[in-house]
Amino acid sequence: MGLGEFEATYLFWAAPANNPISAMTSTRMVHVPECAAWTWDARPYPFFPELTDVWTDGPNWRLGHWLTGRLGAVSLAALVRHLCLRAGMPEERIDVSGLWGAVEGYVISALEAPRASISTLARHFGFDAVESEGRIRFLTFANAVTQVGMPQANLTAQLLGLGGATADSYNRLSINAPAMLFNNAGAGIKATFNKNAPANDAAFAFKTGFSARALIGLLGNDDFSFKVSPNGSTFFDAIRIDRNSGRVELPEPLHMPSLPAAPDPPPAGKLAVYARDRAGAGWLDVQRPSGRFFPLQPHFGVNRIATWAPSTSTTVNTNGMPRTAVGTVAKPTLATTNLSTSMRRWRVTSAATADAVAEERSAGWVCWRGNADGLGGWNYVNRLSLTTLQANGMGPESAWRWPSFSPAEIACRGTGAIKINTEAMDKLQSLSNRLGKPLIVRSAYRSHSHNRAVGGAPASKHMLGTAFDIAMSNHDPATFADAARAVGFLGFGFYPRSGFMHIDLGPAREWGQRFPVRVSAFAEEMPPAREVLAQSRTMQGGGAAGVATLGAAGVEVAQDVLAETQGAILPLVPYLDTLRWVLIAVALVGIAVTVYARLDDWKRGQR
Repeated sequence: MGLGEFEATYLFWAAPANNPISAMTSTRMVHVPECAAWTWDARPYPFFPELTDVWTDGPNWRLGHWLTGRLGAVSLAALVRHLCLRAGMPEERIDVSGLWGAVEGYVISALEAPRASISTLARHFGFDAVESEGRIRFLTFANAVTQVGMPQANLTAQLLGLGGATADSYNRLSINAPAMLFNNAGAGIKATFNKNAPANDAAFAFKTGFSARALIGLLGNDDFSFKVSPNGSTFFDAIRIDRNSGRVELPEPLHMPSLPAAPDPPPAGKLAVYARDRAGAGWLDVQRPSGRFFPLQPHFGVNRIATWAPSTSTTVNTNGMPRTAVGTVAKPTLATTNLSTSMRRWRVTSAATADAVAEERSAGWVCWRGNADGLGGWNYVNRLSLTTLQANGMGPESAWRWPSFSPAEIACRGTGAIKINTEAMDKLQSLSNRLGKPLIVRSAYRSHSHNRAVGGAPASKHMLGTAFDIAMSNHDPATFADAARAVGFLGFGFYPRSGFMHIDLGPAREWGQRFPVRVSAFAEEMPPAREVLAQSRTMQGGGAAGVATLGAAGVEVAQDVLAETQGAILPLVPYLDTLRWVLIAVALVGIAVTVYARLDDWKRGQR
């Protein structure tokens, strides 16, 4: 520090601007060549000032005027200037005014170029060299830079704070500025933000009082998304753009202000969707490049019922509204297979040309109030149109093609809304076909509000319609999981306590505790004890008892009748009495057999 002060003082008075010529002596006010430094202490350094028990003024050395022990070091600027001169550079091309600090010791241990020696100093003291206007300027990293005005400045800094901002180990570039300008260098301009892994963030964070309110970029994955926050801790997905398809997803409802009039038509090949104010209510409208616009939700202003009904193979009866068809109309044959096939319906098939149209259209007069725009008069056109991607495309009798499931099973349990991912539904149907048993769907699609209400994951696949929770009450979990993987499901969640398994389209992952392994998938069926009712011991014993009882009763009646008949038959009466007792004995034996069979069957668990 003392050497620096000495050099600063010397250089200050050596500058002509600071040391003018005296009008009286015609010489400089301070004669620099004869200046002397004060003071040099005869006491040997470093014993003075270290031995304070010998010299009591030793503590004063640190802030005092002594040169002892301070001139042995060389300034960084002087050493760099010396090395540049050794390299043959003219002194007028060397600018070391941006360097500060002292070099207490420096050893060049091998034969090397001055440039190599300067590079070693640059790494140690943190400075760089830039060329500007024919001069080599040496500048300390950022800490001592207040302005870099060279046309081709090359500044390297570990930490950089601009505009009075303080950089730190996390915010290594910190700027205080009312505005920033990044201009192109003759062509385009590009800023690159690279992250280490997909699960990291590469984003812009917009904050108020250093509390985040919006995040834009690659947030925790490689899809581009926008998130907003009311408090800096809770974030809501606003927009997501799929990196694979470019499809835009709006996780929350879209609010559009109602326009008082139709906007300008869109360019060719595009549609404009907007909200239109009609009689104080918002309507969702579509406008074509031609300028024609029409509402997407028709409002009938008359009480009128119109029907279409197929009657024969090519005829469709209409009532109350005309009908126009484009394509070939056919009526499938009725069948008792299910409710759909047993209903009268018709099919429209396009022409045998790719991109042909199969269409049903009707038109009716509604809400006539005048011809001028804004009065609300229009013709309502109802159109069901299908553009096929291949020749002979067929308008489906029903868009639902998964017979093992109903729309109600797939719809959101909270709102009733439904979102169909055809790939997921096709795999679910394949899984049902593979297992050959019904799949009890606990949960399929969930709206965002219902997902939050049930505590679902913020990025739950249920909200995309690609996940299903299936009850395991009628399935062996291990067999079910193997079959699900075989048809293409990748994500599995196990919930044995709740009795269901989560499956989705991926990415591949698993969570939860697996279901306990069952010795057998279900309880073994016991074979029936008897296949024929006549083999039942209960029925045999009971039957014998019944027959014997009826026989004994018949014998007793016969005795009474014979006793009143002719005497010639009287000798037979005693024999009948014996027969009656025999039949009574048989009945008792039959009853005993029946009771025994009952007890035996109960013991063996066959009843």
